[in-house]
Amino acid sequence: MHTCLLFGATGMIGKEVLNRALASPKITKVICITRTKLQQSHPKLSEVLLENFNDLASCAVHFKQATSIYYCIGVYTGQVPKPVFETITIHYTKLVADLTRQYAANATFCFLSGMGADSSETSKTLFARCKGIAENYLLKTLPNILIFRPGYIYPVHPRKAPNLFYSLSKKCYPLIKLLGPKYSITSLQLATVFFELGLLKKGQLLLENTAIYKSAQQIEASLV
Repeated sequence: MHTCLLFGATGMIGKEVLNRALASPKITKVICITRTKLQQSHPKLSEVLLENFNDLASCAVHFKQATSIYYCIGVYTGQVPKPVFETITIHYTKLVADLTRQYAANATFCFLSGMGADSSETSKTLFARCKGIAENYLLKTLPNILIFRPGYIYPVHPRKAPNLFYSLSKKCYPLIKLLGPKYSITSLQLATVFFELGLLKKGQLLLENTAIYKSAQQIEASLV
C-alpha cells in the first residue's frame, strides 16, 4: 500500500493524478501540499496549505510518510517574468528534491517536465533550459526518479487556455494527433501513466512523449 505526496494538485495534470490516487485501492493516503485550498474532500485526502514555498522544510514530516511523490508544479512561458519562471521551475524543484533525499530516499519521484527540455542547459529557450537544469538536478540527487517529457497535452476536461498558442493548439489537435504519438497526448493518458508508473517503477527513467503514449495504451489494455 502507498502514501502519495502530491504537488500541483490544482493544475491540469495534478487534478487528474489526485483523482486517480483517491480512487485507487493501492493508496491509503494522499497528502497534497498546496497554496490554494482544494475544492474537494475525501477520507484519504490530507491537505497541507503552504503559502510560501520557501518554508517547505516545515513539511518534512509529510515527506517521511511518502512512498510515491508526484511533482506537477509548473508555469507556462510568458505567464510570469523570467526570474519568477526560474524560481518556480528550478528553485522549487531543488527544494523538493533535497527534502526527498533527506526524508524519503526510497520514494519514487515523478517529475512533470516537457518535450524539448535541454539536458545541456545551454538552450536559449527559457523553458528548455530551465527544465533541463531541473531534470539534471533530480537525476544527480535522487535514486528513484521518473521524468516525463510530454509534447502537446490535450485537455480532456474543459479549462481556460493559458495563452493563444494553447488555444490554437487545442483547435488543431485533430491535425496534431495525425502526426503520431511523438507530438501529443491527452491529459488523461498522461496522468494515468504518471500515476501508475509512480507506484511500479524504481530507478531512473526518462520518458519522451512516444514512450508515455505506449505506456498509456498498455495500461488501458490491461484494464479491459
